[in-house]
Order: sequence, then structure tokens, then C-alpha cells
Amino acid sequence: LQANLPPSVGLLEIAQDIQTLRSILIVSSGGTVYGQSERLPISEDAQTTPVSPYGITKLTIERYGLMFHKLHGIPIKIARPSNAYGPGQKPFIGQGFIATAIGHIYCGNEVLIFGEKGTIRDYIHVRDVSSGIVAILDQGKVGEVYNIGSGIGRDNRSVLDLIESFARIDGYLVRVRIEPARNFDVPANVLNYGKLLACSGWMPKVSFESGIAEMWHEGFLKQP
Repeated sequence: LQANLPPSVGLLEIAQDIQTLRSILIVSSGGTVYGQSERLPISEDAQTTPVSPYGITKLTIERYGLMFHKLHGIPIKIARPSNAYGPGQKPFIGQGFIATAIGHIYCGNEVLIFGEKGTIRDYIHVRDVSSGIVAILDQGKVGEVYNIGSGIGRDNRSVLDLIESFARIDGYLVRVRIEPARNFDVPANVLNYGKLLACSGWMPKVSFESGIAEMWHEGFLKQP
């Protein structure tokens, strides 16, 4: 909260005095601001009930941005990416299931999931996130919110099955440890990207299979 909210509001305060701004894009979090949704995939007009401090902070920054847009005319646009993954993602930092799972497999450790199949998430490759951000900057409307996602939900177990298809070829064993589901985990989060598609033609292009292959082989080449 202290690390993210005051600097963001301070930036908005500075921005209100700059007359040449074309747009300011706030990158929020479609993976956390919605919380548990009754309908999937989730559209931008769905109720926002985040259940984590990260999601609450992201949503608060969104609201400040829209307030500054309304009161001071700052050209705010908001992007809500789903669960990003891709080359360069760091494991073991508390974010990014795929990178952490691959890291554990390389180290010979068990991969921990909560519940028989884990949670369902919408994984979007980092290149599709970046192209979605460009689409919002170029063609999105000021004062609007846009999801960036794949529209497809995958549980932890199916993600590990795909990783295992590459790991097995290179002689790595995938060992999974299942713990009871946690009551604070959102069971499923999948985003509807139709709003961004309608205004810009944007669609995700990187297949999940090729994205996982890219991450696996990047990490494999780094192994001693």
C-alpha cells in the first residue's frame, strides 16, 4: 500500500498540470481486482471485490485515476491484464505460477498446488500483454477500462501436464504435492477481452503451448 498508492497519486497530481498529455495508461490487474466472480469469462463491468491487499491497492489506484480524469480532464486509460507469463519471469517471488513451477522442476523440488487441480487462471503471454497495452494506448477511449486476457481458463494441474511434456524429454521429473484448497484463493479467474477486440481488433496471438515451450527451453539453456 505504502509503496504503490502514494507515488501513483503523486504522479496523477503532477499530470494534471501537463497540457500536452495524449494519454496515461494505468496497468492494473485483471487477475485480482475482480475477486470471485459468478460468471466467466469476466467482463469489465463485472463487480470488483478483490480479496488480496494487492488487488485492493490496484483497484484504488484505478479509482484515483478515474477521479482525476473526471475532475481534471487527465486522459486516463486502464488496462487489466490477466496472469502474465513468459521469458524472463522470475521464479520464487510469490507471483507467477508457471515460472515458479519450472524453477522447482529444474531444482528437483516438488511443485505445490492447493486442491486436487489447483486454481483456474487465465494465462496471457507477455508479448500479448505488451501488444494489448499498445492497442489501448492507440485506440482505446479515455476514461475506459480494458481487459487483456486469453479468455481461456487453465487449472494448475493441466499447466503442469503441459510442462511435463517438455520436462520429460530433457530428463526432468515433475513431482506434485497437493495441499488442501485455501479459502482465500479465488477458484477461477478468466477474462473476456471482447471490449478491446471491438475497439482495436486486438487478440492474443501466442499459443499457450508455444509460450510454455519458450519458457522451458529458456530455463533449460541456463542450467549448468
